[in-house]
Amino acid sequence: MEGGRLYGRGAADMKSGLLANFFALKTLLILGLKPKGTVLLQSVIEEEAGGSGGTLACLHAGYKADAMIIPEPFDLRIITAHPGIRYFRVKVIGKTAHAGQSHLGVNAIGKLARIYDRLMELDLERAKRHRNPFFEASSGRSCNLNIGTFKAGDWVSTVAGAAQLEARISYLPEETEESMRREVEEAVSEVVAKDPWLKDHPPAIEWFGWDAKPWIQDPEIPLIRRFEKVASEVLTFTPEIAASHAGLDTRFGPYFAMPSFTFGPRGGLLHTSNEYVDLDSVLQTTKVLAAFIADWCEI
Repeated sequence: MEGGRLYGRGAADMKSGLLANFFALKTLLILGLKPKGTVLLQSVIEEEAGGSGGTLACLHAGYKADAMIIPEPFDLRIITAHPGIRYFRVKVIGKTAHAGQSHLGVNAIGKLARIYDRLMELDLERAKRHRNPFFEASSGRSCNLNIGTFKAGDWVSTVAGAAQLEARISYLPEETEESMRREVEEAVSEVVAKDPWLKDHPPAIEWFGWDAKPWIQDPEIPLIRRFEKVASEVLTFTPEIAASHAGLDTRFGPYFAMPSFTFGPRGGLLHTSNEYVDLDSVLQTTKVLAAFIADWCEI
C-alpha cells in the first residue's frame, strides 16, 4: 500500500467492488436501517472467462431483482455499454527436423508469424473502419484485436513442427459477429494464398471461450437517472456516463428484463502484477451504493 493506493493482482478488479457492495449494505444494517425491498449480493466466478458459470448461472437459478449494478472499477463512471467479445485461435503445422538439418524442415513459427503480422494490420484497419464516438470517448479506440498467446516448438534443437496463437477481438454493436469473423478469416486466407506450404497445409481457425454480444443500456431510463442523482449528491460531481472497452456481466441483465449498469472505484493496470485501486474511491463507491440502496429500497 502506497500513496493512497492498494497494489496487487485483483486489488481493483474485482476485490474493490465486492468490498464496496458488501460494506454498503452492512453499514445500513449496522445503523438499523432495513431496506423495504430485497437486496441480493452476489460474488461469482468466471466473469473473466465469459460469466456463464457465474452471474448467468445465478440468474437462471432464480436470483433476480428489479435492477442489477456491478461495481467494476471504472473510475466512478456509470458504464452503460460494451462491445461484443470473441476469442479465437489459429493453428499452423510445419515439418520437424533436427536443428543440424533445419533446411529440411518447415518452421511453423515463421509461418504463424506471417499470420500474426497480418492480424496486427487487421487490428489497425478495423480501428479506422469501425468507429463509434461513444466508445472512442471512453478508451480512445472503438475496437481492438489483441494476440495474447503465441506457443510453438518443443525445444531449441528441433525445427518447430507446430505453432498456435490465441487472440481476443472486440466488435461494435453496429457490426455483426458474422462480419467480424469473416474479416479475421479473410485476413488469414490472404497470407495462405501467398505461401505454398500453407496452401497445402491450411491453418485451422477455432472460435472458443468468450462469446459476449454487444451490450447497450439506455442511459435515460429511470434507474440510471435516479442513480446519477444520488451519486451526484454523494460525490459532489456528476458521474460521467461512458462505455467500457471490456466485456461485462451486466449484459446478462436484459436477458431477464433487468436494467443494468456498472459503477465502481478508480483503479489501473488491471490484469497485471502492478494492478492498483485508489482507496478513497472504494470508500466513495461504498457511500454511493449505500445511499442508492436507501433511496431505491425506500429506507
